[in-house]
Amino acid sequence: MNPEMRNLSAEQFVAGMGSKGLDLFDHFHCGVAVLDHERRFLFYNRQFNSFLCEQTGLELNQHDLIGQSLPIQSLWEAEPATDETSWKLETPGGKYGLSAVRLSEDSSLMQLHPEASYILQLNLLSSRRELEAELAAAITQSNRSEADKLELLTSFSHEFRTPLNAVMGFGNLLLEEGDKSPRQREYIEGIIGAGSHLLKLVNEILVLSKADHDISELELSNENVDIGELISETVAMLQPLLDRADVSLIQSGPSARLICDRTRLKQVLLNLVSNAVKYNKPGGEVVVNCLAIGNRCAGIEVRDTGIGIPAEMTETIFNPFKRLLQGKSISEGSGLGLMLSRRLVNLMGGQIKVASQPGSGSVFTVDFNLDAQCEGSAGFNRQSVAWLGSDAEKAGLAKRFLETRPGVSVCHIADTVIDGGEKLSIDADLVFVDGASLEQHDVNALDQLKALLPQSSLIGIESRSSGLQRDALLEIGVVKRLPSNLNPVNLLDVYDRVLQSTREPAA
Repeated sequence: MNPEMRNLSAEQFVAGMGSKGLDLFDHFHCGVAVLDHERRFLFYNRQFNSFLCEQTGLELNQHDLIGQSLPIQSLWEAEPATDETSWKLETPGGKYGLSAVRLSEDSSLMQLHPEASYILQLNLLSSRRELEAELAAAITQSNRSEADKLELLTSFSHEFRTPLNAVMGFGNLLLEEGDKSPRQREYIEGIIGAGSHLLKLVNEILVLSKADHDISELELSNENVDIGELISETVAMLQPLLDRADVSLIQSGPSARLICDRTRLKQVLLNLVSNAVKYNKPGGEVVVNCLAIGNRCAGIEVRDTGIGIPAEMTETIFNPFKRLLQGKSISEGSGLGLMLSRRLVNLMGGQIKVASQPGSGSVFTVDFNLDAQCEGSAGFNRQSVAWLGSDAEKAGLAKRFLETRPGVSVCHIADTVIDGGEKLSIDADLVFVDGASLEQHDVNALDQLKALLPQSSLIGIESRSSGLQRDALLEIGVVKRLPSNLNPVNLLDVYDRVLQSTREPAA
């Protein structure tokens, strides 16, 4: 790193910043930008935005160019082709000096953003001492604000919970008296329900703030938990919600155990399963599946046949007070559940993955990252899947659903390789074959394809009710067929059953 960039005290900045995010760069008087490997903006601060306005002659907001390339080609022409990672450029007009650093994979600056590949600094005449003083002041101010916020919320939580508990206590006492009319009982139950919801919201805000401020403030236990038993308890607690929503729930997967905080994991499951029920359709399904490697739980999967989530919302739903669908008439929920769930899972060493498609359902997976510790273990890990067909959109949807599974990789192979005598080599545990791609091929082409595919692990996708298409799928030896309107419940259920059948020893 060259002296110009060293002025940033980047290592000290990242260490002091913790989880506060890139927005802390807005405290700097100099411009700062973070770019991905294709040199597109991931972030730039207010000062860098002013520079961009000057260069383009446009009135830009701070987020207008996120996802777009930096409009200074001469910067990349000066990028070293050797192992050097930093370089400088005088910007047009000589008003600014622009320093760039290409981040290495082990750089602590990667904590800024998982896709960060470059960091740029735009300087006027600030000295190193001034920059370091700004950095120290910004970190100190940010830490002080965080501590003040946590102290305020802790006090707020205590002052709020005391009268709320009194309201609910008196409400329950009133219910025990037998001289109430049905309407009066309804009103009292409404008061108790509203108080309970508000108390839950206060507790969630406090837990979320502690997790954000300091991990040590949130105590996690280490218990040997039977995950199947935990899932059963979660399902039992949500049975009234299932009945009201006319949604059926299936618990699947083997018995497995996990060392974790039982209470916190149950809190995560309650949130994920209740969302899968609330945002489902009448007559829909929810499957809660324990993913195991041997007798150890490597993940928990919650999949549904619900309304789905638009692609642009699969990350924003984890933001505070962000509801899955703002326009849906569902009164329950604080908008903190998914954010709190992600924080709790992260604190337990895992991550939450999500894949969805509007109208096709969603799959949320709590992945405990056991795959790397279980080399050679029997189980679902390190499975390769191929999709054979010309419909890239359908292949992409299947890929999103399947790759929520730990250790599963999916490749899309276009069906054009069947023509012209080209040789196709497919080395996969399981292959999905889109029937629509087979209708145009003759018997010889189908025979050629059949010889190249693993006969025990073929799943056919029927795009429509077509005898010709069905015959073609049967000709190449598919063992299961799925309709083309893919949803995660059916897709992953068939996936599990076909893989399981290939592992069972022959009688």
